[in-house]
Amino acid sequence: MYEIHESLMQIHHRTIIFKDFTRVRRSIEFLIANFPVATTETVGKFGSGIKGYDRLQIVYKAFICLSLEMEVDFDDEECLNTFILSMSKAFKYINFNEFYVERFLGGYDDAVVKHVVGYVESISPISRSNPKAFSTLTKSLLKHNFLVGNHNFCLICDGLIYLDSTESDHRIAKAVGGQGVLENGLLVHPICNRMKSDLSLEEIRADLFGELLY
Repeated sequence: MYEIHESLMQIHHRTIIFKDFTRVRRSIEFLIANFPVATTETVGKFGSGIKGYDRLQIVYKAFICLSLEMEVDFDDEECLNTFILSMSKAFKYINFNEFYVERFLGGYDDAVVKHVVGYVESISPISRSNPKAFSTLTKSLLKHNFLVGNHNFCLICDGLIYLDSTESDHRIAKAVGGQGVLENGLLVHPICNRMKSDLSLEEIRADLFGELLY
């Protein structure tokens, strides 16, 4: 609503104003109320935090886009099919085709489908791969987890470690595709980090202690 109020919302270079929104508001509210699968699967995939909220905004904007393009009347077979196909193509994670497969029959408006899908693609965030190096935030979270969990031993050598004398190590090495994410991180002695290099945790322990922990 803020984007509409500030005349910031655009669909294919067309600025959407309150008059446009008001004209199709009933249709948008109908879609939100009658197709909860769009909301539940978005929250299920992206969570209920900022990321999930941002993705829900894209879903609702898709509802606005579609409502501006066609009169929403689901007693009309072509309209229903156009909606299902638009949303299932625009949001791959939402199982619209599976959810309504028994009703997906007949024709649809291909121009509307392409319009909605193109709009969603233009406002969706670009998919980025996880970084391989640990960010400053990830290193801080590793240390936070260390303190909370009271982990006093190095997972490589089993020796005592102190937070001020540790390094962040990749469980799965960067050289073999390991990412710099929290789940792939652990705190170890600096010297143990050097010895481990590109080996897995199991491999370095086997080398040190002759035990392969598979």
